[in-house]
Amino acid sequence: MALTTHLLSLSASSYTHATQHLFLTRAGTGELTAEQLARWLTQDRLYALGGYVRFLGTLIAKCPVPLGGVGEKGVEGDKAEQCARRRLMVLGGAMANITREVAFFEDVAARHGLSLQTPPVSSSSDDALLGLLAPTTRAYIDFQMATVASGTFEEGLVLLWAMEVLYLESWRHVRSFLPFPSNSSSSVTSALSELIPNWTAPEFEHFVADIAELVDELPELDGRLSPQAGTNAARQRVESIWNETLFYEVRFWESAGVQ
Repeated sequence: MALTTHLLSLSASSYTHATQHLFLTRAGTGELTAEQLARWLTQDRLYALGGYVRFLGTLIAKCPVPLGGVGEKGVEGDKAEQCARRRLMVLGGAMANITREVAFFEDVAARHGLSLQTPPVSSSSDDALLGLLAPTTRAYIDFQMATVASGTFEEGLVLLWAMEVLYLESWRHVRSFLPFPSNSSSSVTSALSELIPNWTAPEFEHFVADIAELVDELPELDGRLSPQAGTNAARQRVESIWNETLFYEVRFWESAGVQ
């Protein structure tokens, strides 16, 4: 069993909740309000710029790259170098993608009257200290940065895959409801008509598949990560990362004010 298949088989109810959340269902049926979509877009932009970019930059910096002259390392050394290059190509592409992504939904939001300065739902007077950041967004960013800073490159790569595959599956769920009902035409459905194809496009599917391929190669380099290996700390850590990502994804949808 591949490592990604193993992780996807864990916590089935949490996976369903994360990828079929009420926010997503209402997005697909055209029932989101403009304020709810704007509130979520505000958080997604802050997450991208304040968390994802720094997370990805740190992950790239931690990517193991073998050193030595061409032809001096032997077959295993060449394989390691090829692996490092493929990793860097995928991660470098992710960094380019996120800058385009932020510009894209800033443009969509502006054209459809959705403010990216929409404050989060506040549940405590202390929340005001975070400004536009919802407490969940702050916690999710902290989780990402703690994982990539103190964990291994392999753990960071699993986290990247977890975030991206859950995002893809979530918007596939939204797409499954289309077309929108004829009576649901609004700035929200007009904006979603642009956002949904972007987040379910073949290019994004290929990107997620590329990361999954890198993750599934990890047990070849560290047998402890193999689903066939006995219980051990290394695999328990990546399983914990998967479960924590599910936890934060559910609460990130809820930050829009849709429970």
